[in-house]
Amino acid sequence: MFPAKDLAPKLVRHYSSSLINLYIVQQQLEKFEEIPKTLKKLREVPATSPEQKRRLFVRSINLETDFYIQTGQFESGIEKIKPLLDNSEKQFKKTGQQQKLGLFYNLAYLYFGAGNFDKALDWINRLLQQPGLKARQDIHSFSRLLNLIIHYELGNDELLEYIVKSTSRFLSGRKRLFKVEAIMLKLMRQYPNWITGEEKANGFSKLVKELKALQQDEFEQKAFAYFDFISWMESKITGKSFAEIINQK
Repeated sequence: MFPAKDLAPKLVRHYSSSLINLYIVQQQLEKFEEIPKTLKKLREVPATSPEQKRRLFVRSINLETDFYIQTGQFESGIEKIKPLLDNSEKQFKKTGQQQKLGLFYNLAYLYFGAGNFDKALDWINRLLQQPGLKARQDIHSFSRLLNLIIHYELGNDELLEYIVKSTSRFLSGRKRLFKVEAIMLKLMRQYPNWITGEEKANGFSKLVKELKALQQDEFEQKAFAYFDFISWMESKITGKSFAEIINQK
């Protein structure tokens, strides 16, 4: 038996881990209606130390933002998350690098989905400045791609030309490049030449076909898990918002 003072923290860890595993199962089974209840339980887990409190805080927000992204609840998700973020800076300063990376990416994605590109850029810049980002090559790579897409939406064409080159150099330095990444770089190089609306629609349509051809590729599926590139391109073709396209699927 553990002493009472040691038992509580261990129970908290086991209980919170069980809730996180439950969330993952519910997500995989697409039982989205059950997830809010699980997230509520996770938020209410009684931390037994400041460090545990920080870990639970970051982990719960990370899962919650992930849930809103998966279900296309961008605007309502921000409304629910924002009060938690208002008092988060002290928590973030003492939180480990690895814990923050996924959360900052999700926050950038969430604001992007809501059409708040300036705020999305704030979070992606904050992510790209994290010293621990190099250790997470996956998040590093897709945060750079999301950065490109955000600048595209903001109309920062001159800056985008430079960012495309630096992103291309970074991705080329990896052992294996996702074809999805290559298609996104091709898009960013080609779109300045699309003058008319028809050229733009045709250009995006061709690239959507290339992306859809990769959806069954087991390796490429990892890339689609980080961002819905197809829905974003379809939003450019149809003139609908990114959130509208996702919610129609």
